[in-house]
Amino acid sequence: MSKPLPVVLIPGLNCSARLYAEQIPPLWRFGPAQVADHTRANSMDVIAAQILAAAPPRFALAGLSMGGYLALTIVRLAPERVQRLALLDSSARPETAAQSERRKPQIALAESGRFAEVTALQFPWFVHRSRQSDEALRARVRLMAEETGAEVFLRQQQAIMTRPDARPLLASIKCPTLVLVGDGDELTPPALSQEIAAGVAGSRLVVVPDCGQVLDLIGNTPLVEVTRIDRGPCRLFLKLESANPSGSLKDRPARTMIEAAEADGRLKAGGTIVEATAGNTGLGLALVGGRKGYHTLLVVPDKMAREKVLHAKAMGAEVVTTRSDVGKGHPDYYQDLAEAIARRTPGAFFVNQFANPANPQAHETTTGPEILRQMDRDVGAIVVGVGSGGTLTGIGRFMRRASPKTAMILADPEGSVLAPYVETGRMVQAGSWAVEGIGEDFVPSNADLGLVSEAFAIPDAESFASARDLLRAEGVLAGSSSGTLLAAALRYCRAQAEPKRVVSLVCDSGAKYLSKVFNPIFLAQEGWSHPDRHGTVRDVVVSRYSEGTAVVVRPEDNLRTVFARMRSADVSQLPVVDESGHVVGLVDESDVLAALITARDDPNAAFARPVKEVMVTRLETISADAPIADLLPLFRKDYVAIVMDGDQFLGVATRLDLINYFRIAL
Repeated sequence: MSKPLPVVLIPGLNCSARLYAEQIPPLWRFGPAQVADHTRANSMDVIAAQILAAAPPRFALAGLSMGGYLALTIVRLAPERVQRLALLDSSARPETAAQSERRKPQIALAESGRFAEVTALQFPWFVHRSRQSDEALRARVRLMAEETGAEVFLRQQQAIMTRPDARPLLASIKCPTLVLVGDGDELTPPALSQEIAAGVAGSRLVVVPDCGQVLDLIGNTPLVEVTRIDRGPCRLFLKLESANPSGSLKDRPARTMIEAAEADGRLKAGGTIVEATAGNTGLGLALVGGRKGYHTLLVVPDKMAREKVLHAKAMGAEVVTTRSDVGKGHPDYYQDLAEAIARRTPGAFFVNQFANPANPQAHETTTGPEILRQMDRDVGAIVVGVGSGGTLTGIGRFMRRASPKTAMILADPEGSVLAPYVETGRMVQAGSWAVEGIGEDFVPSNADLGLVSEAFAIPDAESFASARDLLRAEGVLAGSSSGTLLAAALRYCRAQAEPKRVVSLVCDSGAKYLSKVFNPIFLAQEGWSHPDRHGTVRDVVVSRYSEGTAVVVRPEDNLRTVFARMRSADVSQLPVVDESGHVVGLVDESDVLAALITARDDPNAAFARPVKEVMVTRLETISADAPIADLLPLFRKDYVAIVMDGDQFLGVATRLDLINYFRIAL
């Protein structure tokens, strides 16, 4: 196999080669890469000669903007050394009088010691129109300019203004050439790149669509019809809010609330966004805030799915986890704690989605109009949930004006106070529920429950099952709250005497809940997989061998496999089951550790040992039909209970399994 071709990257004007060198080469996976220094001369030919002197004998060459001019100069000076060529947002034409006139104010500022002001003049020129308000990008451009400095800037300006016409060179370029340009680029319009591609025989032109930035992808989500699940006489449509950039409908209010705070001065450059969230609002705030250069601090209850917490942290958010078993007014309640953190954090903006008027405004101005347009203005009912209340209130207010016949239906987790309040007008004692993102123990200020025509309280088991059914039947991967909405929508549709066109929402992606909604072990731990109770040891076993959820190893497996399965399943012991399905041993972490200590000079050899050499073969078994109290003597001896159903292995029972049994029995 031949060695990968070295790559030389030439940045654009006012771009720090040092900062590029810190960021680009580590990301380049296709061979050695170096960022050229294009700062030491005021002539294209001289800079090109300097780059060639530092470059490998043969290399691929990529140039951005000014770097593209230099790349063409290098090809002219040493065509035999350039094996591949990429030109990004470049031109082959010489300086025009209009371009020189536009440079003069910048040059005058740099020459008079006011170089810091140059960035403000360059930004509208260099940056896509959709990014003009991006303070984080503006800060990065400013940093690049400061790193470059006035002297380098003046040299580069001189080099650009005196660049030769490279169009006669194009026909002689023989190496494979890629010409790349943004469709909305105004500094070097696509026509200039098209001219280069037309002049270089066999070159490839790629015009990147003008998509703006990722925040422009918020909203305008698709609508799909449910066709493979019984809907009674109605047609049911789902708006896939999971298609938003962070994977949920909360991207809409996140952007609106941040931009409203920017507009009225509550959020300033360098500020901190603080919010109490079930996860999705936090992800939306981290997405929008991160693009705008803000720090985001999120306070989340400890029942949140691990995927959402990891997602938020990966986007740079600071996550504070607090108790989910306390109510409003307690200092550890997630909203009270977030407000307290905001009060003591300088420059903090407490979003307070539950009372922030920009929250429902997002849905009143975007989600509602989109639904009515996509449904050709014929919507009989819309089924929504309430977390902060923004979705219900925003869509409901819009429909009340634009489509008065449209009924707003509330889908609420069983245990929440909202559905009972709608149905009876009385507040009840809040229970608990596993669904995330909807349901409350109080009525949020943003929730206009007067808009609701009918409410359904959906048990967790039905919500989770509905989300799984939606994936199997319709191919839509949705989260737990979407399961609640779907279950309520199906109840509503099936109860109708006449056909209606009903819309509900896929609030977020099920990818955030793989460890819960789509995890059979979690479902068993909640008591939903085996709802029939026997009052025996059988009820304690969560992961059952016959159902494929028990994690086991074979006698011939090695200890590396044991360790991998323990770590993946987060367990400390594994039953050893032979090919006929009989339990022949038990291996735990102490057995693995003892083997490693014995062979500490050669841990690879220890990990290669088969399980049968280290497993315990004296096992304590217990019948699945035994009373639960019979487990206690085994646990007092620090044994793991091997549960047998007749002569068949059912699974293991641990202390934690017994604690979980009592939890769900309460």
